[in-house]
Amino acid sequence: MDESYVRQIAERDLQRLTRRMFLARASGAVVAASGGVTLLSGWSDGATRLAKVGGQLVFVGVDGEDARKIAQPFLKKNHVTLKVSYIADNDTLLTKLRTGGDHQFDVMTIPKDSAPREMALGFVQPLALPGPSFKGLFPGLQKAPWITHGGKVYGFPLIWGSEPCVYNPKKFNGLPPKYTDFADKKYARSLTTIDEPYGNQWLVAKSLGFGHNGNHNELTQAQLDKVRDAWIELKKNVVSMTAAFGDQTDLLVRGEASIALNSWQAVVQFAKAKGVTLKYATPKVDGTYFWSDSYFIASHAPNPDTARAYISYMTSPANNARVADSLQSGCTVAKAVNLLPSSSISRGYPYSVVKAAPMHGDIVRTILPPETSQGSIVGKDAWVKSWEQVKAS
Repeated sequence: MDESYVRQIAERDLQRLTRRMFLARASGAVVAASGGVTLLSGWSDGATRLAKVGGQLVFVGVDGEDARKIAQPFLKKNHVTLKVSYIADNDTLLTKLRTGGDHQFDVMTIPKDSAPREMALGFVQPLALPGPSFKGLFPGLQKAPWITHGGKVYGFPLIWGSEPCVYNPKKFNGLPPKYTDFADKKYARSLTTIDEPYGNQWLVAKSLGFGHNGNHNELTQAQLDKVRDAWIELKKNVVSMTAAFGDQTDLLVRGEASIALNSWQAVVQFAKAKGVTLKYATPKVDGTYFWSDSYFIASHAPNPDTARAYISYMTSPANNARVADSLQSGCTVAKAVNLLPSSSISRGYPYSVVKAAPMHGDIVRTILPPETSQGSIVGKDAWVKSWEQVKAS
């Protein structure tokens, strides 16, 4: 791990809401000489075809996941101009797709909670990649529900992770078994969390045992009200709800808070760069939730062959390790893990959950509530309103 890089990110004044937004870097496009090269490629169905690789490649997704520096040898060799457009959330991407973006974009990164919607709406195309590349994925990820639809594979998982708690071991020797336990007076003036309505309330809904068929994002209004009330009790112990992980790190480093809920493993590294030792873990009974971002190709991509070649290049074991390390996230390619730097936070992810096939439990559960209410199950607006009531309490 490049400690100077970690320090630079940790000390930057970032005003971002989520973990993925926290990774923001300076925007811009990587430009290589225009042109094209014809390559002979083996594809997943065993066939061989001529692929036209070169020209402009349009990437749309989270800042950092285009991995421009890592892609540079591919871009230069194949005379590819990478044009990037960063988005803050997937609702923005959906708006762009509905207004013709599926004819303008080539490669997109889409989070697992949103990808099934894009597949069902026909905004992405089935993925054809060289067999060894896809077969190198952890077994559980090869048929992940957020990359498959109608028996076809549409996406290639790029990174994944969980949302643990980060704590100061000098103040607490571990975590309670359930998130609702954080309402205990022993945690007074000790807690912080990111100001975010879905993950925070999902964790408490799980702690209370709410959810339709085990899906803690599917709540009735009565259940959501009880989640709100539990959070209002818990909030009495919260020092601050922050907009950024940089702010969260500073609270822990200064000792103004000792436990960060709904946090990120990388906060441990950010604090280490400031001379403070922290640990991360999850409540043993409740656990946590998981996320994953995957590469997709737009349904009418202008340059699909180059898009496939780019994805294939970026998901080699060596490059997947470099991407995961740079984004402080979990590898998706099995052989990539042993290629990570020994100090990388990416080595510490619970890889057992992606080795299992099929995956089960929280790794495959959806965090986002429905877009709109569905019968007695309330939608996003109700969750946002509930969280506003928590903050106003």
